[in-house]
Amino acid sequence: MFKKLMAVLVIAISMGYILIEKPAFKGKVSTSGKPINDIDVTIKKVPGYEIFSRTMTDGRGNFNFSDVPEGNFVVEISYFPINGPGGDVSGRLYYFDDPLDDAVIKIFNEENQLIETINTDRSGRFSASNLPAAEIKLIVDGITGYTPAGP
Repeated sequence: MFKKLMAVLVIAISMGYILIEKPAFKGKVSTSGKPINDIDVTIKKVPGYEIFSRTMTDGRGNFNFSDVPEGNFVVEISYFPINGPGGDVSGRLYYFDDPLDDAVIKIFNEENQLIETINTDRSGRFSASNLPAAEIKLIVDGITGYTPAGP
Protein backbone atom coordinates (compact mmCIF):
# COMPACT_ATOMS: atom_id res chain seq x y z
CA MET A 1 0.00 0.00 0.00
CA PHE A 2 2.80 2.41 0.93
CA LYS A 3 4.63 1.78 -2.36
CA LYS A 4 1.44 2.52 -4.35
CA LEU A 5 0.89 5.75 -2.43
CA MET A 6 4.49 6.85 -3.01
CA ALA A 7 4.23 6.02 -6.73
CA VAL A 8 1.05 8.11 -7.06
CA LEU A 9 2.68 10.98 -5.17
CA VAL A 10 5.79 10.92 -7.38
CA ILE A 11 3.65 10.89 -10.54
CA ALA A 12 1.46 13.73 -9.25
CA ILE A 13 4.48 15.88 -8.42
CA SER A 14 6.17 15.20 -11.76
CA MET A 15 2.99 16.07 -13.66
CA GLY A 16 2.41 19.25 -11.68
CA TYR A 17 -0.79 18.16 -9.98
CA ILE A 18 0.41 19.15 -6.54
CA LEU A 19 -0.01 22.88 -6.25
CA ILE A 20 2.16 24.94 -3.98
CA GLU A 21 0.41 28.04 -2.72
CA LYS A 22 2.09 31.24 -3.90
CA PRO A 23 1.94 34.41 -1.85
CA ALA A 24 -0.80 36.78 -3.00
CA PHE A 25 1.12 39.85 -1.86
CA LYS A 26 4.77 39.98 -0.90
CA GLY A 27 7.59 42.43 -0.51
CA LYS A 28 10.90 43.39 0.97
CA VAL A 29 11.88 46.52 2.89
CA SER A 30 15.29 47.92 3.84
CA THR A 31 16.80 51.12 5.17
CA SER A 32 20.34 52.24 4.45
CA GLY A 33 20.77 48.99 2.51
CA LYS A 34 20.01 46.80 5.55
CA PRO A 35 16.90 44.61 5.83
CA ILE A 36 14.27 45.70 8.32
CA ASN A 37 13.30 42.71 10.44
CA ASP A 38 10.48 42.12 12.94
CA ILE A 39 8.29 44.96 11.65
CA ASP A 40 4.51 44.61 11.66
CA VAL A 41 2.91 44.49 8.18
CA THR A 42 -0.88 44.69 7.93
CA ILE A 43 -3.45 44.41 5.14
CA LYS A 44 -6.51 46.58 5.77
CA LYS A 45 -9.75 46.58 3.80
CA VAL A 46 -10.93 49.83 2.23
CA PRO A 47 -13.23 51.48 3.14
CA GLY A 48 -13.20 51.19 6.92
CA TYR A 49 -9.56 50.08 7.33
CA GLU A 50 -10.59 46.85 9.05
CA ILE A 51 -7.59 44.55 9.56
CA PHE A 52 -7.75 41.62 7.14
CA SER A 53 -4.37 40.01 7.86
CA ARG A 54 -1.12 40.69 9.71
CA THR A 55 2.44 39.38 9.50
CA MET A 56 6.01 40.40 10.38
CA THR A 57 9.09 40.96 8.26
CA ASP A 58 11.71 38.24 8.55
CA GLY A 59 15.47 38.60 9.05
CA ARG A 60 15.89 39.56 5.40
CA GLY A 61 13.14 42.20 5.45
CA ASN A 62 10.73 39.96 3.54
CA PHE A 63 7.03 39.57 4.18
CA ASN A 64 4.19 37.77 2.41
CA PHE A 65 0.48 37.19 2.60
CA SER A 66 -1.16 34.06 1.18
CA ASP A 67 -4.53 35.78 0.78
CA VAL A 68 -5.86 39.26 0.00
CA PRO A 69 -9.36 40.64 0.54
CA GLU A 70 -11.96 41.18 -2.15
CA GLY A 71 -12.05 44.72 -3.51
CA ASN A 72 -9.66 47.47 -2.43
CA PHE A 73 -7.07 47.30 0.33
CA VAL A 74 -3.98 49.02 1.70
CA VAL A 75 -0.79 47.55 3.11
CA GLU A 76 0.72 49.23 6.17
CA ILE A 77 4.36 48.63 7.07
CA SER A 78 4.51 49.88 10.64
CA TYR A 79 6.96 52.17 12.33
CA PHE A 80 10.69 51.61 12.01
CA PRO A 81 13.62 54.00 12.53
CA ILE A 82 15.29 56.06 9.82
CA ASN A 83 18.76 57.30 10.67
CA GLY A 84 19.05 60.80 9.39
CA PRO A 85 19.03 63.36 8.32
CA GLY A 86 19.63 61.89 4.91
CA GLY A 87 18.29 58.41 5.68
CA ASP A 88 16.60 56.22 3.11
CA VAL A 89 14.08 53.44 2.67
CA SER A 90 13.76 51.08 -0.27
CA GLY A 91 12.12 47.84 -1.26
CA ARG A 92 10.18 45.86 -3.78
CA LEU A 93 6.53 44.75 -3.93
CA TYR A 94 4.78 41.92 -5.78
CA TYR A 95 1.10 41.19 -6.33
CA PHE A 96 1.03 37.44 -6.87
CA ASP A 97 4.17 36.89 -8.99
CA ASP A 98 3.96 40.20 -10.84
CA PRO A 99 5.86 43.31 -9.77
CA LEU A 100 3.45 45.87 -8.32
CA ASP A 101 4.15 48.76 -10.68
CA ASP A 102 3.03 52.35 -10.16
CA ALA A 103 1.74 51.70 -6.65
CA VAL A 104 1.45 54.79 -4.45
CA ILE A 105 3.51 54.62 -1.24
CA LYS A 106 2.95 57.26 1.41
CA ILE A 107 5.63 57.78 4.08
CA PHE A 108 4.44 59.04 7.48
CA ASN A 109 6.39 60.07 10.58
CA GLU A 110 5.54 59.09 14.17
CA GLU A 111 3.11 62.04 14.44
CA ASN A 112 1.26 60.55 11.44
CA GLN A 113 2.29 63.49 9.24
CA LEU A 114 2.87 62.75 5.57
CA ILE A 115 6.60 63.17 4.78
CA GLU A 116 6.70 62.03 1.17
CA THR A 117 4.75 60.19 -1.52
CA ILE A 118 6.54 57.93 -4.00
CA ASN A 119 5.58 55.31 -6.60
CA THR A 120 6.93 51.90 -7.43
CA ASP A 121 8.60 51.46 -10.81
CA ARG A 122 7.84 48.80 -13.44
CA SER A 123 9.79 46.19 -11.48
CA GLY A 124 7.90 46.96 -8.24
CA ARG A 125 10.89 48.77 -6.70
CA PHE A 126 10.62 51.90 -4.60
CA SER A 127 13.11 54.20 -2.94
CA ALA A 128 13.05 57.43 -0.96
CA SER A 129 16.18 59.23 0.21
CA ASN A 130 17.12 62.29 2.24
CA LEU A 131 14.51 61.43 4.86
CA PRO A 132 14.69 63.06 8.29
CA ALA A 133 15.65 61.04 11.35
CA ALA A 134 12.31 59.62 12.47
CA GLU A 135 10.21 56.56 13.15
CA ILE A 136 8.30 56.09 9.89
CA LYS A 137 5.58 53.89 8.47
CA LEU A 138 4.76 53.13 4.85
CA ILE A 139 1.25 52.91 3.44
CA VAL A 140 0.89 51.18 0.07
CA ASP A 141 -2.34 52.74 -1.14
CA GLY A 142 -5.09 51.89 -3.58
CA ILE A 143 -4.47 48.21 -4.30
CA THR A 144 -7.40 46.43 -5.90
CA GLY A 145 -7.95 42.82 -4.89
CA TYR A 146 -9.97 40.27 -6.76
CA THR A 147 -13.70 40.61 -7.31
CA PRO A 148 -15.64 37.35 -7.17
CA ALA A 149 -17.54 36.36 -10.31
CA GLY A 150 -21.31 36.72 -10.24
CA PRO A 151 -23.72 33.80 -9.89
